[in-house]
Amino acid sequence: MPLPAPSQLARAPGWIWIGGVLGVFYISAALMMAPKLGAAGFIAAVVAGQVLAALLVDQFGLAGFAVRALTPARLAGAMLIVAGMLVMQWGSAPAQPAGVPAGGSGA
Repeated sequence: MPLPAPSQLARAPGWIWIGGVLGVFYISAALMMAPKLGAAGFIAAVVAGQVLAALLVDQFGLAGFAVRALTPARLAGAMLIVAGMLVMQWGSAPAQPAGVPAGGSGA
């Protein structure tokens, strides 16, 4: 499939660029946050964010989805996921690499 001509891109609606911008934001955030949160914490944060975004999509019927009201039960379920993410991070500290004394850099 050939790339679109620049004139076609200039006439395209502005919303088509959202995916690219959000993709760059996600990759940048992943590169910065994953080492700080750890693999499990980062994935938990991603899932929590996706659930919260999905609630908005359902609430307003975006992208052709049927409208589903934000009920207290659905909100409570989402908050449990967010709480689980916070519990995973609460009190977790990165372990020292093998052979590195606590408080030292090993160099």
